Amino acid sequence: SKAMVSELQHALDEVRGDIEHKMQALSIDEMCLRSTERSLHAVVERTPPPPSARSGRSPNKLKMSRHQVALQESSKNEVQRQQECERMNRACTAREEAAKALREDNQKL
Repeated sequence: SKAMVSELQHALDEVRGDIEHKMQALSIDEMCLRSTERSLHAVVERTPPPPSARSGRSPNKLKMSRHQVALQESSKNEVQRQQECERMNRACTAREEAAKALREDNQKL
């Protein structure tokens, strides 16, 4: 049972480390996004739209399509984060079940 407690503690440490890593990555992503948005707005203001965009697309529609792309990317990233969390949850559940079985075996002795 001490071995299982040690394994579970190790898994908990991994999860905590993963959370810390993801928080740092999120901070960097947010900083990059803000920087990219500023750069994009500067380029859009200085660059005339292509002839195809002049005909029927308003600036609001262009902004909307960029916004939709950003939303899709964000949704994709969130799905990946949730899938990783589900995988880690399954792994932890399996370890907990193994620990339970070990405890039961130890009680029989």
